[in-house]
Amino acid sequence: MALNLYPFNPSRKINDTDWNAVINASNNTNPPVMFTISSGSGLYTATNQYSKTVPFTNTDFATLLTNTVSNASNTAPGGGKIFIERGVYPIFNTPINITGDNNIWICGEGQSPATTLQLQAGASRNILTGSGLKSITISDMLIDGGYYLGQSAVNNTALFSFNNTDSERITLRNLTFLNSPNAAVTIAASHAKIEDCYFLNCNISNGTGFNGQIGTLIVSGNSSQRDIKILHNYFSTCKIDVTDADLTCTHLLIDGNTFYNPSGSSCVNLGACNYNTITNNFFIGNPPIVGIDYILLGTAHTTISNNYFTNVSNRVDAFIRDQAPIFDIIQGNTFYGFTSNAHIAAGESNPSDGKLFISNNTFRDVASTLEIVRIQGISHFVINNNDFYSPFGTIAMAFDTNASGTGSIVNNIFVGDKRMVATVAPAKLFSGSNIGMDIV
Repeated sequence: MALNLYPFNPSRKINDTDWNAVINASNNTNPPVMFTISSGSGLYTATNQYSKTVPFTNTDFATLLTNTVSNASNTAPGGGKIFIERGVYPIFNTPINITGDNNIWICGEGQSPATTLQLQAGASRNILTGSGLKSITISDMLIDGGYYLGQSAVNNTALFSFNNTDSERITLRNLTFLNSPNAAVTIAASHAKIEDCYFLNCNISNGTGFNGQIGTLIVSGNSSQRDIKILHNYFSTCKIDVTDADLTCTHLLIDGNTFYNPSGSSCVNLGACNYNTITNNFFIGNPPIVGIDYILLGTAHTTISNNYFTNVSNRVDAFIRDQAPIFDIIQGNTFYGFTSNAHIAAGESNPSDGKLFISNNTFRDVASTLEIVRIQGISHFVINNNDFYSPFGTIAMAFDTNASGTGSIVNNIFVGDKRMVATVAPAKLFSGSNIGMDIV
């Protein structure tokens, strides 16, 4: 029986009273183990906190941790916790390799920077790799990619790499990834969760993380990968913060994250990842060049709701670029744009039967955006209950759309000199109960 060790504070060792309570609760059936890893005089030591023995020592930290995790998984089916004391733990030529291990929690003493795993110059470009995992949690550490120690980019590499779909229930929690010339995390596992992490100055040198994809956090699975949660993380000065590499995973949730200063490409690039929800996020940046989208969608079923989008001064191509909507919903968002080609650009790939719903959003444009909403080649769309405010002559909506399609524009409020332009309107365009709408 796997035991839940999380009620114990991860920032301290479990004392004898705590540990005896865990053993008693398990009825002595497959009791979990507890190791504490410490460093001193160039030697790394793993101490079994229950038996008070020292079964592992090594001059290489990665080898020591690999052996300790394997022992905890294989000798204690009930699982176990490996606590890494504060300190800087260098990673040289051999990464930490976790294979076929179950019910393990690897926990540091904090990330400021109490427990630091640091990639050294010229080393193997991974810090940790894993495959065949079931229920692994890694938390409370700082992960340094070594860029300022001279580490360079190598393609198809990430600091943490879980690129096999035979793993599931991987959780990364309360980690800081920084100074990486490559991707920070690639993950192909199902039922995976990345939460409460910081990604700072990652993917500096544009090294690909998996399958030619450039990104900070790469969802790298195929059609068998499902249920990936990216929750309450902070991304700063990173390039393509979340991207789906093989384009076919399902059920991706991106909730409560902050994306700050997207500086080279899209924040979220989902390709054809299906049945996604992007909600309650902040997209805040000052992109330096034309051609940047905050969210880039391919052919997918996606709901984008209750997010806040803004750019500070420079042009952004589109906050949301929905290339080929299948059945997509954009609702309840706030768009505060300075200058952009469009807040929402949809339908560029001209789907034959695309459906798009844009409702209950607030659009505030404070400079000369070309169009707030631009729709091309979509068969069916509904735009209702939105608030458009564009006092500088911005066009609220522009259409070059499927001439045989249908569109509905109802219950919107338009404030500005130019409200709507229909270049090629759909065959059936219904509008009504709008305030301040002009059709040109």
